[in-house]
Amino acid sequence: MLIASLLVNASHIYCDQQNITSKKRLIEKLSHYLAEHSQNLSASRIYHALLERERLGSTGLGK
Repeated sequence: MLIASLLVNASHIYCDQQNITSKKRLIEKLSHYLAEHSQNLSASRIYHALLERERLGSTGLGK
C-alpha cells in the first residue's frame, strides 16, 4: 500500500503540532504532507481514504 510505504520511511516522519485542534484537522494536515511526497496522489484522495479507514475503527490518531 502506497500510503503505508510513505509513513514507514524514516525521512517522512512529520511532527507539526501547530493548529492541530481535532482528529479531522490532523488527518487534513497529514494528507497534505503525504501528497507533497507522492507523485500521483492528491491531498483530497489521501484525506478521504484516511477518513474512510478511520470510520472502520480507530487508528489511534487523535482522541
